[in-house]
Amino acid sequence: MRYLTLLVLAGSLLAAIALTGCNIVGPVAAVVAGPGEIEAEYRLEDRPTVVFVDDRRNKVNPVALRRVIADRVTEDLMRRNLVSQMISPNDAMSYAAAHDSAKDIMPIEVVGRAVGAEQVIFIEMLEFADQTADQRSRGVASFQVRVIDVANRQRLFPAGGGNGGPSSGSARVLQANTLDLSPDMYQSRAMRSQVREMLAHEVGDRTAKLFYKHEARDLGGRLEPR
Repeated sequence: MRYLTLLVLAGSLLAAIALTGCNIVGPVAAVVAGPGEIEAEYRLEDRPTVVFVDDRRNKVNPVALRRVIADRVTEDLMRRNLVSQMISPNDAMSYAAAHDSAKDIMPIEVVGRAVGAEQVIFIEMLEFADQTADQRSRGVASFQVRVIDVANRQRLFPAGGGNGGPSSGSARVLQANTLDLSPDMYQSRAMRSQVREMLAHEVGDRTAKLFYKHEARDLGGRLEPR
């Protein structure tokens, strides 16, 4: 329901911008990503799974949006019956927060095991910020995704091992962004908060779509993966 509210907000923003004369880049460029379907990049095994958002660089502000990202992935996978048992992301993030220290970061496989997960969808945030350029502002994010086998301490996606443990080495790097808005609209703290929440949902949406076939048409302008 919360995401539906944000979709309505996005539509309202478009209408408001049209009425006030503010500009959005391309009349349909933010909505149309092209025809056809995109295949899943990885098929998740049906095992107890938890989504974990790693934001040790403190890029996501406010921090509550970490939960928004993880919940969006969890809800999408459950709605499509891709995994029959999804564990609450809050359990995993709360456990890590309680046991992490500056000198001793809890390995993600230990966190997963503690909450009863057999695999972890590990999202590491690289950037989550407002960006202003060419008289337009938007929310932008970059992040990398791995799927980790908890019991065997192996990275399942992307394929291939890593010397630094399952949460290091190769990862699927993605980028996402919100609609371009006039900087005038960004002057409102409430508007910036709404845009950042929409960006969090976009990060979750892009992550979940790694795991199922989906339409290329997508809501919200977005950058292609690096």
